[in-house]
Parts: sequence; structure tokens; C-alpha cells
Amino acid sequence: MSVPYEIERKYLIKMPEFPLPVETQAASIEQAYLVNPDGNSERVRARAGKYYHTLKVHISNVVREEYEREITREEYDALLKRRDPNCTFIRKVRHVFQYDGQTFELDVFPFWKRQAFLEIELPTENTPVIIPDFIEVIREVTEDAAYANHALAIMAPSED
Repeated sequence: MSVPYEIERKYLIKMPEFPLPVETQAASIEQAYLVNPDGNSERVRARAGKYYHTLKVHISNVVREEYEREITREEYDALLKRRDPNCTFIRKVRHVFQYDGQTFELDVFPFWKRQAFLEIELPTENTPVIIPDFIEVIREVTEDAAYANHALAIMAPSED
């Protein structure tokens, strides 16, 4: 069995104008981080009436092993009993869209009005990213731990 790697780049961007000039699929997401005795990132997520449990093992700032499975509402509720008391729920609206053959995820959070995240999962660490021309990047935050979703659940950085 092969290891399921997640290779991702993340950008802090200026809040774009909505609707975006491309077709998008938007979904509200609520996620909670769980206490994990191994120190790995573990979370549960509710999205569009479905529930997921995810375990991520840090390999590098760009690469993680990612194990995700769909779970029942009952499993979700049971896992929430292990919610990390130092973390709040993360709520966001994710806009998924295609641009120049790549799939992007634009996350809008209620605690920011002027900025958002743009993420892309890649097949390799060296795959070039073509940023959509309607997105203004403030900076890449792939390797900035303050902008990890887990860190946002503890305390979101103020807007740039």
C-alpha cells in the first residue's frame, strides 16, 4: 500500500471580489482539532452534510502523510469528545475552482475581512504553480506555522 502524501502550497491573498470570474463550488466547513498523543495533527470536519476524520503526519513544511476517511455523524460526535481545549472551531467557506489546469481552494474566514487563503495540492514539490490573474498574493505562507489551520484554531494572526 502506498503512503498517501499531501503536497500543498498555501498563499495569503487579498480578499478577491466575489463572484470570482471562474466557476466555483462553495461549501461551508467546520473543523475541530483533536488531542493526539503522538503529536500528529488530527481533526474532524463537517462539510456539506458529510463528516470526515483526518490524521496528518508532518514530513516537511510542504509534504505530509494524510489519512482521511468519511465517518458517520455519531463517530464525529464521539471524536469531538477529544477536541483540543486550546483550540476553537475553525469555520470557513471554501471556494474550489479550476485555473490553467490546476485545482485551487480559496478559504474565506469570518475573522478576516481583507485577506484569505489560496491553497493548491500538487503532484510533486517541484510542480510550478500558476497563480490566477484575478488573485493578488500578499505572500506565500506554506512554511509559516502561524498560518496553519491548527494555529488559526488557537489564535488567528491579525490581518496584514
